Amino acid sequence: MIKGKMDICAKNFQMCKAHHGKGFQTVKSLIREPKNPGFYSILSPFLIENRDFPAILKKNGFGGGAIRVRNRKRNLRKEGIALFRYGSALVLLLFFALLAGRSLMLHRRGIKAVVFGETDKSDFLLIPILLIFVYTVLACTFGLPVPEALAKPFWISRITRRIGLTLCMIALIGFAAALKSFGDSFRIGIDEKNPDRLVTSGMFAVSRNPIYVAFLLFFSGMFLQYPNWLLLGVLVLFALAIRRQILREEAFLKAHYGKDYEDYCKRVRRYL
Repeated sequence: MIKGKMDICAKNFQMCKAHHGKGFQTVKSLIREPKNPGFYSILSPFLIENRDFPAILKKNGFGGGAIRVRNRKRNLRKEGIALFRYGSALVLLLFFALLAGRSLMLHRRGIKAVVFGETDKSDFLLIPILLIFVYTVLACTFGLPVPEALAKPFWISRITRRIGLTLCMIALIGFAAALKSFGDSFRIGIDEKNPDRLVTSGMFAVSRNPIYVAFLLFFSGMFLQYPNWLLLGVLVLFALAIRRQILREEAFLKAHYGKDYEDYCKRVRRYL
């Protein structure tokens, strides 16, 4: 009789193991499993009377050590999911915090860094693109309302999400380094009145447009984390807008700095 109950108990453990995968916590949670009716009534006698109960647990992969190991693995998985879920929003916040912080720092020193839209009002078309981008990332991260057809992912892959977050972090580091290299010459837009000196050192010795490269890398990384129609459209529009802005800036720099800028263009590529 006892042996029969033990066999039934072992089978129920296997049922719970199949149902829960590696997500169970303790034996108590298995006993109270609502989708396994009668399990508690079968198991309860062995909790008090049967000394072989620990052996049953160990035999079926539910030993205390195994449970603790699986709990640790589950917690690590949760921490990893939280990192990739909220990491993108954190990098986004840091990106714009660096941009705003540098602009404010220059403003306090009497340098007007934000000249966006002063030479061409069409520059403001970039603002709705950025707003859509920011909202889409926050919507995908925190579950904000967004059209399902546009936000539905093309694929779901941990690998691409990790690659995407890595690209965003690289972009953030590159962006910070470019801001440092820029020094007081940093501007948002084309400053025709006070253009300052031509910067060719630091990150600008690697790329003529390291800030734009960082932005493109950042947008691409976000798309890999949340591959949907919204971010794909934003990425394409942003790339076109950046291309247009770069060509306008190059024309201005060539006219203002002349041969110095032409020599610089021969040494350093536009992007990478």
